[in-house]
Amino acid sequence: MAMDTSDGIFFDEMQWDPIFNEIGSALYIIDPEGRFSYMGSAIERITRYRRNDLVGMRISDIIYQVKDRSDNHVPSSGYDGPVRREVLLTDADSTLIKCIVTSLDMPDG
Repeated sequence: MAMDTSDGIFFDEMQWDPIFNEIGSALYIIDPEGRFSYMGSAIERITRYRRNDLVGMRISDIIYQVKDRSDNHVPSSGYDGPVRREVLLTDADSTLIKCIVTSLDMPDG
């Protein structure tokens, strides 16, 4: 199934689904409002959320940036180019898990 990612990018789920599901990392796509629009199956293992439950949820609801490498955290928001962040992920059981997230821009052509 193909879908429009709301920013003019046409994403072909049939083409990318095998790749997203084969990789053990939590690959996901967020829309311009910061909501999950698509993700690979590994995200279920890592977050303990079902993929269907994450679609439409804001990424800032479950991922927080670590501040000063302490236990204090602030919501992660916006997109500021390809960047690696140390974050805290809140899983479905409200457990905080330290992770590294790399944000990459997807070309639209």
